[in-house]
Amino acid sequence: MSNHHKIIVVTGASGFIGGHIVRLLLDRGYRARGVVRDLSHTNAAKLAFLRGLPRTNTPDGHDPLELVAADLQAGQYAQLLQATPFVYGAADPQKEIVDPAVNGTVD
Repeated sequence: MSNHHKIIVVTGASGFIGGHIVRLLLDRGYRARGVVRDLSHTNAAKLAFLRGLPRTNTPDGHDPLELVAADLQAGQYAQLLQATPFVYGAADPQKEIVDPAVNGTVD
């Protein structure tokens, strides 16, 4: 199966890191569903980067980027986690996640 059939959901897509993850996914031929807090004109500056990304429709005619507003109602996050094929948990998040990320950036 080629990448254009796979949809990757990126939460926080209008942020710096999320936006660049979306860009990399599109560059590699994936479809990306970018979850943002607000799709209205009040968030236009944050969405400008995403909307300006170069992209080509998939062979089946889809725009490879879909932006959706987050539904921040109680209980929705738990449903998302149940549908996620991979969730990483760490016994010591500082030691296993934060420290390696900081050290990898500094070195």
